[in-house]
Amino acid sequence: MTGTPPLTVEFKDHSIGSPKKWRWDFGDGTLSTIQNPTHVYGGIGRYTVTLEVMKGNLSSIERRSEIIRVVGDYPTGPSGYAMVTSKPSGAEVKMGDVYLGTTPATLTVPAGSHSLSFSKEGYLNKTVNVTIRPNELKLIPQVMLKAVS
Repeated sequence: MTGTPPLTVEFKDHSIGSPKKWRWDFGDGTLSTIQNPTHVYGGIGRYTVTLEVMKGNLSSIERRSEIIRVVGDYPTGPSGYAMVTSKPSGAEVKMGDVYLGTTPATLTVPAGSHSLSFSKEGYLNKTVNVTIRPNELKLIPQVMLKAVS
């Protein structure tokens, strides 16, 4: 499976022997115990998916190396999402030198702690620090920009 983030993938268990428990490892630091989960990949990368099925004292593991490929011009690695708004709207949002979008927007942000800078012509720049976990959707309170005097 190949696509751009956020890439939604539906997984199906085709195990034989009527397993009673499942453990999916999606390769991006997240797990599921649902038999047929749906997972969203937020960051660029190649992901190895592992499924362990169990029944009683027996278990079986299937691993598919780099079966998921997420491509595009987005930050690399497991990501989360930040919903951003500003007053006035239309502010550019950057992480370092990387342009992420213009407010209001839902942005793909690599997992971790980052500084997001908001800028708009005629207004002072504002920086907001944010910590995002993989696949987390974080709402950032409205960023108030001050007009240049």
